[in-house]
Amino acid sequence: MRYLLGLFLCSFILPIMTTHAQSDTPTSACGNSMLITYGFNEREITLNGETRNLLFYIPESYDNTLAVPLILSLHGFASSPNQQSSYSDWHDLAEAEGFIVAYPQGTGFPLRWNSGDLGVRLGNVADDVGYINALMDWFITNWCIDETRIYVNGLSNGGGMTDRLACELSERIAAVGMVAGAYNPLEDGCDSTRPMPVIAFHGTSDSIVPYDGLSNRLFDFPSVESWAQTWAERDGCQPEADSLTVTDDVTQTRYSDCENGVEVTLYTIEDGNHVWYGADLGFSFGKVNAIDATTTIWAFYQRFSLMNDQ
Repeated sequence: MRYLLGLFLCSFILPIMTTHAQSDTPTSACGNSMLITYGFNEREITLNGETRNLLFYIPESYDNTLAVPLILSLHGFASSPNQQSSYSDWHDLAEAEGFIVAYPQGTGFPLRWNSGDLGVRLGNVADDVGYINALMDWFITNWCIDETRIYVNGLSNGGGMTDRLACELSERIAAVGMVAGAYNPLEDGCDSTRPMPVIAFHGTSDSIVPYDGLSNRLFDFPSVESWAQTWAERDGCQPEADSLTVTDDVTQTRYSDCENGVEVTLYTIEDGNHVWYGADLGFSFGKVNAIDATTTIWAFYQRFSLMNDQ
């Protein structure tokens, strides 16, 4: 796996086939007869009149009779679905645990997500919330998905987009995870309709999205600690967080006793930089091996579903 090489690299995915969403109202594909291509699938799909590339992975254990979780993992600014797959390695865990993982694609050049105010400043007006919402429907229509266990995570700008989705699609997403997230204000603020389980990872030496925040003519990033505290307040958690030293390099800040039993957890990586933690870069950069973000997020996800709200 390769390092993100800053925010100004991009790659391309070649479209293999075009698929259109079958209906505006998703109908579960559980039990239906279909041709299943296990492993990686690359497709060009059209949703809401917009065509984008999609990379997703179907594990060998999938048999279309048992509803499985769906994970959406969003790439960073100037990155791609292929790169996000390489950094996060969600597909290896999907094979072991039996869920479906998808790596959606942003828009523009370089590829990016309209994650809020930053998206507007960068000239991105794409309806990415509507696209991800339609993409969830597409998976439900075509695959046997447990609709109470749809999860989203992302890197950098993808983490910022995940933050926005947690606010605007909270009725569909069971839990979210962010790595080196670039969080920025939303025009209408955050209006989540249910408490949201949140897990995040951020390095104190992040040179792209500073841990202590950044405010100038283009960027308006809050400090990571204040961002986590704001989510804890939304979720009705106890105001005082528990702090745990995980290793010499990693500290966990955990807000508990939240509404509906959710939790807000932030892992701070001392001297960590702008990476997906746990990625196999072939060399040590920015404390990349301090913690495995993918397996830690999955362990967190398994504790939460929309059924918790019932």
